[in-house]
Amino acid sequence: MANSGKRTNFENVLKMISAEPGSVFKKHARMLSDLTAEKAAQLRKVLAGLSDGKRADFYENMYISAMDSFELNYAPIAEIGLEDTNGDVRAASIQVLSFEDSRSIGAKILDAAQNDPYEKAQIAAIQILGQYMFEAAVENRIPVSEEKLYAALEKLIESKNENVRRAAVVSYAISENNRVKEIISGYLAGNEREELIAALTAIRHSMGDEWNRAVLELVQHEDEKVSTEAIRAAGTLQLREALPFLYELISQFDRISPELLLTVVDAVAEIGDEGSFDVLETLGEAAVDMDEEITEAIDDAIDTLNMTIYLNPSYDDDEEETEEMPEYVRENLQEALDLAKDRCLSILEEKIPHDLEDDEAFDLKDDEDDECECGEHHHHHHHHDHDHHHDNPLEGMDLSRFRILDDLESYEKSAAHDADEEDLWAEFEDMAEEDLDADSLQDFINKLEARKKKK
Repeated sequence: MANSGKRTNFENVLKMISAEPGSVFKKHARMLSDLTAEKAAQLRKVLAGLSDGKRADFYENMYISAMDSFELNYAPIAEIGLEDTNGDVRAASIQVLSFEDSRSIGAKILDAAQNDPYEKAQIAAIQILGQYMFEAAVENRIPVSEEKLYAALEKLIESKNENVRRAAVVSYAISENNRVKEIISGYLAGNEREELIAALTAIRHSMGDEWNRAVLELVQHEDEKVSTEAIRAAGTLQLREALPFLYELISQFDRISPELLLTVVDAVAEIGDEGSFDVLETLGEAAVDMDEEITEAIDDAIDTLNMTIYLNPSYDDDEEETEEMPEYVRENLQEALDLAKDRCLSILEEKIPHDLEDDEAFDLKDDEDDECECGEHHHHHHHHDHDHHHDNPLEGMDLSRFRILDDLESYEKSAAHDADEEDLWAEFEDMAEEDLDADSLQDFINKLEARKKKK
């Protein structure tokens, strides 16, 4: 039998590590899992001969591999990394050990959180203490005593290093410690980006409803990093009051950053309102040509929304009936249809040729000199600081791109409309629910002209 197909042995893996440390996990990750003491000693010698950069690359790729496959056990290698003189190596090793729950590992994480001189490594350990806090809160076993865990975090929230202090506040937030609440309140009272983000992350971890008002205010913060963290918190806290603003952001899906869009979609799913199904499904239709990561995230969010509603039956039928479509979204869509109707009538009055091309989309953008008749309504349903009305999120978009019309209530018609006009307008609404393209618009214009000639 030929030897060309012979399996790679551990000695060859060690040679690969010497040449390309990070890439070894792509092909031979399992050969580095559950190492015996003898093999760990061999690996230690190889790693000692690498540069700081190559060792850091090795451990960072090990962490990625550990996240991809939880059944792999890299603890023996990670413990070697904890003794490394390079802070980045120690930080990556600590992150790998977040998957371990032995008492010996817990003691090392606790020590690193309090004593590692490299900030990145210390913060990585503090974040794992936050995981221990959560596990203890849900009465799961943790690898350190709760007494030692609380004592360490109470000391760390008073650290002179502000980054360490913020990390400790986030990790200790679930405890409802009064000092933590005091620090969070102080962060919220200022306008420093990192402090606001730390406060919002801590609020998300604490899941306390005492911060709801602050979260709702910060979802519209001018700094996108702050507003993004506030939106995450709104999702975790299931703040339905945030939905109108989140829906507005969704209606601007092609004008906001992908990160913000994904955060909004996740938050909407977590809040768990049944009216969100139409919004997310419509977004899925409108975003069909966007990056695959976004379209998959929308599909996942719909699945999450299903699960959230299933697990949280606290919304009764009456609430679902009133919350199906936020008033702000409903008014924007009504405005869009009003603009469409006005445009059709103006085409007739100005005798503009009707030979629209098949691929011409109907533009909903109103003339710049026209004033939105429903502008006075917007500020009653929306929390922006603008004095008058807000830019229509659907402005410049045709209804075939963004139609959330399935569950809209019947629009109130002006008393000035006669019965024939009512029927025709109802037909136009029905047509818009299906699609509003050049052909259907042309048909509608022809009917308007015919009706006008009869009169």
